[in-house]
Amino acid sequence: MHFKEEILPMKKIYFLCSLFLIFNMQIRVQSHLDDIKAEHESLRSTYLFQPTEVLNTLIAGGFRGVAVDLLWVRLDDYSHEGQWYKLLPIFKTVTFLQPNFIVGWSVGGWHMAFNLYYQAKKPEEKREWLKKGLNFLKEGLIHNSRQYELYFELGWTYFFKAKDYPNAIRYLKHGAQFPHPQFVDHVLAHAYEMNHQLREALTLWENLQKSPTHAKRMEPVVNRQVIKLRKELSSGSKDFP
Repeated sequence: MHFKEEILPMKKIYFLCSLFLIFNMQIRVQSHLDDIKAEHESLRSTYLFQPTEVLNTLIAGGFRGVAVDLLWVRLDDYSHEGQWYKLLPIFKTVTFLQPNFIVGWSVGGWHMAFNLYYQAKKPEEKREWLKKGLNFLKEGLIHNSRQYELYFELGWTYFFKAKDYPNAIRYLKHGAQFPHPQFVDHVLAHAYEMNHQLREALTLWENLQKSPTHAKRMEPVVNRQVIKLRKELSSGSKDFP
């Protein structure tokens, strides 16, 4: 009996070690293929194969959390080294193993829409990485539609990076239906302004002004926006923003 109890933990350890080695091999092969491909193309491949091809027969039950922890350590290393392209298969694998891990989706989308966008040289490459980042966030939203976070990430990316204010408003408004911090409302109000919806922006700032739960440290910002928009609306300005 004692012998069996000792053998079972050892099997788990061997399994996890094998899993880690296999994924290490996958990352190395992917990186090598990317380096070869980069010699001939200016835009590196995103995924030459899906992580599920290797992992779907190995991951089960309680091993998912352990595997994600190991992968996240590797991801952090690549991130600090600036090896952005090596992160992509890891993000795909992490979110496959734990689709409700919101940080995996949000950080992955950010790396594509901001870091890889910045690294790209040609305008069409930048557009492609922005699109990939947005699509990655939307995929995450399918699994996490009852929380504000990915709605905000999409809204912020559309607002700040894509300059697509109608879509920014769309996602920010939806995210604001769920419990959320005040900065979500701030970005939504700014998106209204940039979309020439000054009355909607003013109403949102005024509601924040009256709210008993609004952040006190943000009062100067809220008050300044209310004064500015009231002045703009009363003057009938046609060229704002």
